[in-house]
Amino acid sequence: MIYEIRFLKEALNNIDSIADYTLRDWGENQMNSYLDGLFLVIESLKKTPETKGLDRSYLHPNLRSVMYESHYYIFYRINLRHVEITRVLHTKSNWLKCR
Repeated sequence: MIYEIRFLKEALNNIDSIADYTLRDWGENQMNSYLDGLFLVIESLKKTPETKGLDRSYLHPNLRSVMYESHYYIFYRINLRHVEITRVLHTKSNWLKCR
């Protein structure tokens, strides 16, 4: 089964913040490269999201996360026909935000 990817507003806000930070501190080329990689990881969740990442159900029922690079976690939930990206948080962030 191929799942549809959906984003919560909070996740889109997280991605916008990551883009703004990367553009400001590292430039447009790095921002584009970083976001391309981030979306490749997200797209990889379409095929077998249940086998990727770690179970984070202790934070919220049915929550999982997969790491991007070494400093961002992509939090997601698997529903009947889609993968819902809930947050994209730095590893040093307060993970309770991903509820």
